Amino acid sequence: MTDAWTSARRILAVRLDAMGDVLMTAPALAALANGPARPSITLLTSPAGAAAAELLPSVDQTLVWRAPWMKHDAPGDAPDFSTMATLLRDLHFDAAVVFTVHSQSALPAALLLHEAGIPLRAAHCRENPYRLLTHWLPEPEPHHFVRHEVRRQLDLV
Repeated sequence: MTDAWTSARRILAVRLDAMGDVLMTAPALAALANGPARPSITLLTSPAGAAAAELLPSVDQTLVWRAPWMKHDAPGDAPDFSTMATLLRDLHFDAAVVFTVHSQSALPAALLLHEAGIPLRAAHCRENPYRLLTHWLPEPEPHHFVRHEVRRQLDLV
């Protein structure tokens, strides 16, 4: 872990899918919240994920967004990509972590975070993200092994 990560005070956690996925990310969110700087954790999640976020003491704030690259149960209005990037830029996050399952790409979220000017960005990613992520964990799943969802997210943080 670099000094920049250990001193990050405002961290954005991105988990844009369902309620159960957010719950599986709870141990990783707790690990982030218990970091050396005791950061504030904001979760960017789907409407379904927001219901689970209310149960997580490590989440200080929740932002709800229907990301256009994610499956949604019901139609609804949501800010477009540029508007969301501007909102995130205005919130001045020090770092962001994108949580996914191995079958999802972190690249759309990484592009959003890059456009928002968040200086530290980490995720598992199959493809080379180049400058979209500052901390890239190459995706070994499912070709080499498959981890339990909780272990996957803890390994990321």
